[in-house]
Amino acid sequence: MMYSPTVTAIMGLNGAHDSAVLQLTKVRCPAKKAEYERQELRIMNCLLELLDTLPNDEKQQVLKALKVELQ
Repeated sequence: MMYSPTVTAIMGLNGAHDSAVLQLTKVRCPAKKAEYERQELRIMNCLLELLDTLPNDEKQQVLKALKVELQ
C-alpha cells in the first residue's frame, strides 16, 4: 500500500516516539531522563502537527493504523 509522505512521516515519528518512551523506562540518570523527556515531547509535537494537516477521514485511518482510538 502506498502512503503519502505525510503519513509515512507520521508512522516514522510514531516509531521514534515508542523508542523514546522505551528509553525513558530504562534510564536512571536524571539528566539523561530529562533529555529523553524533551526528545519525546518534540517527537510527539511533530507527529501531532503533521496529523493536524490531514483531512479528517485520512486522519482517522492513520490513527487506526497506529492503534489509537479517539474518545
